[in-house]
Amino acid sequence: MLGALLVVFFALRPVERGEAVGRRAGIVVPALAEGKETIEQGVTLAFSQGGKTDVRSARVMSLYVPEHSAPTPFLEAGRFTATFSGFMNLRLRGEFGFSVLGRGRVVVKIKGQPVLEAAGDDFGGKGSAVLKMEKGRNPIEVVYTSPETGDAWVRVLWTSREFPPEPVQPTVLSHDVGEKSLREAARLREGRELLATLRCGNCHVMPAAGGKGLAMVELAADAPDLSDAGARLRQGWMAAWIAEPKKWRADASMPRVFHSAKGTEAADVAAFLATLGKPMTEGPQADDEMVTQGSQLFAGLGCIGCHTKPDAESADKEGVRVPLGFLNVKFQPGALKGWLMNPQAHYPWTRMPNFHLTEFEADRLVAYLNKNSRGGIGDEVKGDAVKGRAIFASAGCVNCHKMKDVPSSLTAKPMSDLIATSDWSRGCMAGEVSGTAPDFRLSAEQRGALVAFAAAGVSSLNNDVLPELAERSIKRLQCMACHGRDEVEDRWSTVAEEVADMAPPETNIESDQTAGDAAKGPKLFVPRGLGKLHGGDQIVISGDQTRPALTWIGEKLRPEWAGRFIDGEMTYKPRYWMRARMPAFAGRGQAIAQGLAEEHGFAPQSALPGGKEAAAKADLAAVGQKLVSRDGGFACITCHGIVDTKAISPFEAPAPNFVHTTTRLTHDYYLRWMRKPMRFQPGTKMPQFSEDGKTTLKEILEGDADRQFEAIWNYLLQGEGMMPPE
Repeated sequence: MLGALLVVFFALRPVERGEAVGRRAGIVVPALAEGKETIEQGVTLAFSQGGKTDVRSARVMSLYVPEHSAPTPFLEAGRFTATFSGFMNLRLRGEFGFSVLGRGRVVVKIKGQPVLEAAGDDFGGKGSAVLKMEKGRNPIEVVYTSPETGDAWVRVLWTSREFPPEPVQPTVLSHDVGEKSLREAARLREGRELLATLRCGNCHVMPAAGGKGLAMVELAADAPDLSDAGARLRQGWMAAWIAEPKKWRADASMPRVFHSAKGTEAADVAAFLATLGKPMTEGPQADDEMVTQGSQLFAGLGCIGCHTKPDAESADKEGVRVPLGFLNVKFQPGALKGWLMNPQAHYPWTRMPNFHLTEFEADRLVAYLNKNSRGGIGDEVKGDAVKGRAIFASAGCVNCHKMKDVPSSLTAKPMSDLIATSDWSRGCMAGEVSGTAPDFRLSAEQRGALVAFAAAGVSSLNNDVLPELAERSIKRLQCMACHGRDEVEDRWSTVAEEVADMAPPETNIESDQTAGDAAKGPKLFVPRGLGKLHGGDQIVISGDQTRPALTWIGEKLRPEWAGRFIDGEMTYKPRYWMRARMPAFAGRGQAIAQGLAEEHGFAPQSALPGGKEAAAKADLAAVGQKLVSRDGGFACITCHGIVDTKAISPFEAPAPNFVHTTTRLTHDYYLRWMRKPMRFQPGTKMPQFSEDGKTTLKEILEGDADRQFEAIWNYLLQGEGMMPPE
C-alpha cells in the first residue's frame, strides 16, 4: 500500500508561488527570543540566489543539486552560491592539506585566508599546500558557486600524515546554532513541517498553480482508515483517544476535536465506529513459554528503542518513546497480531515499520504484550451511534480518515484566504482553543513557527529538496533509535538495561523455519534463527551486535540498493548473524536514500566505475582472487563467505558475504574503507592492510595498495560468478 505513496507524492498539485507580501501584511510574527552562543556539530550552510538568501545547518561540507532542482525549499532552480562556515576542532595541532571534488567554482578559506581555489567542470581533487593548524577551533569557510548548466556538486576532503584524503569528519566540525539567521530559518522549516504533518491542507485547501517543483512528501500523509475500526479497536479506547489524544501519546498529530468536559461527542463517535467491521479471530492461547519467547523478541528486535515496556511504571523521560501499557484496552482480540504483521494495512503513513514477522513470531509478541499491558481508561461513557455518524461527518473527521459512505460536511477557509485575511492568533492557532476549532495542543514555539511560515508564504511546500527530506525522515522515523550517528549513541543502547533480563540466548540457535522459508527473506525469530544461508552456515548469534552507524551512509551505500533495503525489498540480510533486523519503511526508501546521497555530494543515481553496466576486467579479477586467498593474499576468506562458500574461521561472527559487495557499496567508500577501516568504523574487526599507500604483498602489483584494492574490486564485480580461491 505504501508503495503507491511516492506516486501521490509526485502527483500532488503544487501550491501557489509568488504570493504578494502585502496580502500577508496582517500576520504578526512573534519575535524570536534572544539567542546565545550554542556550539553544536556541523556547519552553517548559507545560500544566495538573485538577491534572496536561505540558511540551514549541515552535517558535512558537501552537497549535490541536480540540474533544474532548487538548492533549498525557499529558493528556485538555477545558479546559486553556497557558503559553508564554522570551525574545525582539533585535539592537537598538526599539518593538514585540503582538496576538492566537484564542478563550478570553489574557494576554501582557513582562518579567513584563501588556501585553495578551483573552477571548471571537474575540480579533479585539486589540493592545497600543507597547512599548520592549531589545537582547538580553526575557522573554516568554503564558498561554492554552481556552474551555469548541469548538476552542481562539491565535496571537501582533508588529509594528513595519519590518513589519506577523506571527507572532513562531521565530528570535527562545529558552528553556532544560536545565530539569529539560523534560528529564523529553523523556525520557518518547523512551521512548514508542522503545516504538512498536522494535515492542515486536508481542511484548508491549498491553492493550486503550475510549477515543476518537488512537492513536500508529507503533504501526502494520510490518517488511519477507519472503515472497519470496530473490528480492530475497542469502543472505550476510541472514546478516550478521541476525547484527548495527547493524554495517551505525547506526539500525537490528531487534535482534540471536541471540547465538552463530559466527552459525549467523543463517546458518540466511538459508538458509531464500533459498529464498523467484524472482530478478528483471536490467536492461540498463550502459555508461559510463549510469553518468555515474546519477551526475548521484544528485547532482541530493539522495540525498547521506540517504546517503553508494556509494564513500565513511568513514562519515557525524554518523551519520545511510545508507551505500550494500554494495548490490552486498545485492540480487539486478534487485531494486535494483524497490526504487528502489517502496520501499514490500515495506515500507510504510520511511523511503525514492518518487521516482516512470521505468524510464529507475532503470536509470541502478542502473548508478551497482552500479559504485561495492564493500563486502564477509566469509566466508559456510552454513546449514541446514530449521533456519532452525523458528528463524524460534520466535525471533518472524514477529511483525514477514510470512511465509506460518509461524506464530510465541514467547510473551512482555503489556505490562501487564511493567509490573506485571517487572524493567526485565533481558532486552532489560539493559546487556549475553544468553540469548534480543533486543538492540536500547540506550544507557543510551534504556534510561532506556523505564523512565521504563513507570513513567508506557502510556496516552498511545492519546492522540497531531497537532503532535507532525508534529514526530516531520519528524525521522524526515529532511525537513531537503533543506529548511532556522528558519534552519538543510538537510543536502544542507552536504554538496553531496561530489557537486560529479557535478552535472548546468544549461541547454538536452532531454526523454527525450513530452508525454503529462510530463503524468502530476513524473517529471523530471535531465540532461534535462519536455518541455512550461503554455504550452509548455521546461525550463531554471538559476538559484536553493534548496528551500523549512519554517519557515512549517504556515500557508503548505492542509493538504489539503500532505497530497496529501506523499503524492505531485499531477500537477504547482509549481517544475518545479528539478532537485530532492519524493518521496512515501504514507499519511502528511494527518496530517503537519494537525499542522503545528495547530502554527501553524490548523485541520486549511482554508477559503477566506467558506467552502470561496468564489467570486471578479467586480468585484474584474477589478481583479486589471489589477493583474497590465504595463500599469498590478505586471507579475506577467513571471515568473508564467497557466494556459496562459507567463511573458513571467522572471529566471533562472519563478515558480510562478498557476493553483494559491489551492488551495495559505492566504489569511493570501498577504497577509503580498505585504506583505513578504523577511520570509518571505530572498533571494527576489519584489519588495515596498507600504510602510506603500500601493503606487505610487494610481489603483487608492486605492493601498490590502491592498485591491489582495485584488483579485489574487479574480482567482487563478478557477483554470483565469483569463484573462490583454491
